This record gives sequence, structure tokens and C-alpha cells, in this order.
Amino acid sequence: RVPDGRRGTRRRGTRRASVERDRRIDDAIERVDRVDRVEAPSSMVARAPRDDDDDDERDDDDDEEKLLGRTRSDGTGTTARERIASGDDEWDERDSARAESTGRTRARDEDASRGTKTVKLAIDGMTCAACAGGVERALRTAKGVTSASVSLIPEGVAVVDYDPEHTGARTLIDAVEEIGFGASVYRGGGDERAKPNREQSKYREDLKMSIALTAPIVLTNLMLERIWSPKVMRGLSFWVFVKCALATRVQFGVGMRFHRGALNSLKRGASNMDVLVSLSTNVAYGVSVFSMLYCLFFGSMFARDYFDTSAMLITFILIGKYLETSARGKTSAAVTKLLELTPRNATLLRPTKDDAEFSEKIIATELIHVGDLLKVFPGARVPADGVVVRGEAFIDESMVSGETMPVTRKVGARVIGGTINEGNTFVIRAEKVGADSTLHQIVHLVENAQLVKAPIQAFADRISNIFVPAVVVLASITFFSWLIAGWVNSFPTVWVPTNENKTLFAMMFGISVLVTAFPCALGLA
Repeated sequence: RVPDGRRGTRRRGTRRASVERDRRIDDAIERVDRVDRVEAPSSMVARAPRDDDDDDERDDDDDEEKLLGRTRSDGTGTTARERIASGDDEWDERDSARAESTGRTRARDEDASRGTKTVKLAIDGMTCAACAGGVERALRTAKGVTSASVSLIPEGVAVVDYDPEHTGARTLIDAVEEIGFGASVYRGGGDERAKPNREQSKYREDLKMSIALTAPIVLTNLMLERIWSPKVMRGLSFWVFVKCALATRVQFGVGMRFHRGALNSLKRGASNMDVLVSLSTNVAYGVSVFSMLYCLFFGSMFARDYFDTSAMLITFILIGKYLETSARGKTSAAVTKLLELTPRNATLLRPTKDDAEFSEKIIATELIHVGDLLKVFPGARVPADGVVVRGEAFIDESMVSGETMPVTRKVGARVIGGTINEGNTFVIRAEKVGADSTLHQIVHLVENAQLVKAPIQAFADRISNIFVPAVVVLASITFFSWLIAGWVNSFPTVWVPTNENKTLFAMMFGISVLVTAFPCALGLA
């Protein structure tokens, strides 16, 4: 039996323990409420308008919930209140901290995803990997851009992630145009995919013209000058004027694209393959014209002409460009053929007035809506992704799975647009149309995969950025080395061809370095 004094002391201690436990419970609930507010920001919650009665009822519910305790189970069926009341301080500190950390991370990820947008740009005027690298650097240095990836194959596309609060598509397009390239928002339609074909056609026409003008120059050097070479003016042969006229058309007509590309590259403080092409051909052409003028004024040739060199260089480069655009066109053709698997028309079933029967109407597949009933006849392609609602389908899905044997699709089974019906007539309900269909998603994945650079490709791009300056430096070193060697008579005089001096002899070695380097295997690869 407990004495009365001891009994009062025990009751006071029990009350103090109860108060302490209630305080811990309230603190834990407050922390849980704070975590919930972080996990579900107020900006992400759509709140409906409430009247005063609803507010009173909601407040009563909140008070009741606070009194009863929030049921937050740990997998064992024990609520937060029960575990706290039982004195589980470890859960109180550990799980609350984990919940707060998770909430902060989730909120940060949501803010990051909401703050970044992606735009795809179509780039015009790129001719080599150095051009793509220049565009990529210009986009990455633009304000608000988080990442940028530029691909030359198949049609010149840039994918840019940016902060919409600091920049936009118009600003990005201006940044590309400032360095001499054209840019527009990528539409992803047939016009964009047909661009490599149009470029291939243009290169084909230029190549035909270049061959038609270069062939007579080569023929003249090899045969005509040896058969008949009349002198026209101050000892100049008639064929020299003919070659000059033909080479001028090649140099500044067909080859103007290279000179324009080199000028734009130098304006932005970079160098690409066009710089090497323009530099080497202009040097060969300039030496030839200077030699002609020298003969007209002084009566003797400064050196033989090199009109055939400049014309043939441009012709060979056009051959390489034509082969490159042909490969790019084949890549785009593969994507286009995927889209052509979708039939042009579909048979739409529309209910009659009494809803007892359906009428049939032929519509374009672009006009299919989600939920439309479509009839698929034997041998026809499925017009859209959907679900079989009537009949039994035997579908050839080899375009997706590679399986040559038809598969059975009963009522409720899904079918893919573009696959072939090899069985009886059946009816589907369209679920995915347009850009949401499986075929368009495959095309989207293929196009995005082309923008992802392999590590070796990124390494080649870095090398190409320094390749052109390195070649120019090496050509200059070669020229000055042979020039100095000629001044100090380090090689026999008989090495210098007739009608040439040591300066021109040294210059031809420098031109050889440029000529050998510009059809660079690295750039073509």
C-alpha cells in the first residue's frame, strides 16, 4: 500500500510524462506536415474555390486529423503517432530527416524540369565537322543555354536545352545567323527530310558543270597543245586563254560555294575545310593569272600555268561532296520509308441514326481521331495504333518485331499502325494517332539517335577544329624551308623545272601540302 504523500508524487510524475509525450507527438506531426508541404508545393496543387461552410468543415476535419494522428505506415502497420508514443526516438530523428531530404530533392528536380525547355533547329550551310563544331560553340555560349548538340548528318540539326526565362528560339537563331549560317525551327515534316535530296541534286548539277569545263582543260594539256599550239599575243598560246576562260568559270562559278564558306568561317574566327579548298585553288589560279600577265607585259612566262590544278581540285572535291550528300540522302530515305508504311487512307465506321448499323467512309489517315472505329480489310495495313473491338486479326508485325509469322490478335488486343492484316476483316478503335503512334515514335528515336555523338566522333570534331590551322602552318613551314634552301643553294639547280624560279618552286611544295590535306579523310569520315 502506497502512502498518500508518495501517491501524489507519482500522479504528478505521470502527468509530466504525459505532457512531455504529447509535446513530442505534436513536434513530430509538425515536421511531417512540413515535409508534405515540400513534397507538394502549393504552385503544383490546383485549389478549387470554397465557400465559408466548406472552410469550416475542412478546419474541423483538420482538427480531427491532428487529434487522431496521421497514419504514416512504415510497412509494419505501425503509424507515426503510435511509434512516437511508444518512445521510438530513432524513428523520430532518422525517418523525419530522410523524408525532409527526399522532399527537398524531389522539389529541386521538379523545379529543374520546369525551368528547362528543348528546341530543335534546322541549320543550313554546314559543310563539314568544323562547321558543326562552330555552330555548337556559338549555341553553348549563348545566354541561358544549358546544353547543345549539333549533327551534320543527315540534314543539319541542332538540339538545344535552354532556360526560357533568359533566352528563346529567336535568340538562338540569331546566334547561329551571326556566324554565317542559316537557322530555323525544325518542323520535322517531309520538307526537312527531303533537304538532303535537294542538296544532292544541287551537287549533282554542279559536278556535271565542273566536269564539262575541266575535261577540256585536261585534254588541252595532254593532247591539244602538243598537236597544235598557235601563238596569239606576246608568245602566249591560244590554249592558255581557253584554259583561263574555262578555269575562271569553275573557280568563281561552281567553286563559289567554297569561297563563300571560307569567308564566313574566317569572319567568325574559325577555319574549316572550305578554307583549305579556297586557299589552295586560289593560289593555283592566282599564280596562273600572274604568269599570263607577266608574259603580256614582259614577253616571257613567269611559270607554266596551273589552271588545270585549280579546276581539277574543285571537281574532285565536288565528287566527294556528292558522295557525302548521297549517303546522307540514304539515311533520310530510310526514315521516310518508315513513315510510308502508314497507309494514306482508312475506312471509318460511323453509326447511323438508329445506332443499329454503321456506315463506311474513306478518310485520310491524318484525319483519324482517337476513339474512331476503323475497318481493316484483308491485305491492308492497319491505319493507326488501336485495340481490336470486333473480329480476329492475323497481323504481320515483322516491321516491328522482325517475326515473319503472323500473330493472332483477338478482341481487346492491341495492334500497331503500319502492320499488315493477313487474315479476315476486323474493326479497331484508334488509340494513338499522328505523332503519338508507334511508327512516329520510332522515327523520333532514330532522329534523336543521329544527334548523339559517339566518343570517337566527338574526338574527331576536336581534332578537326585544329586541323585546318595546323595544315596552313605546315604548308607555310614547307614553303619557307624550300625557299631558304634555294637561297643558300642547298639543292641542285637542275631540280627547278624550266621557266620556273626557286621562289615558285618552293611555293609549289607549299601548295602540295594544302592540296593533299584538304580532301581530308578525317573530315569525310
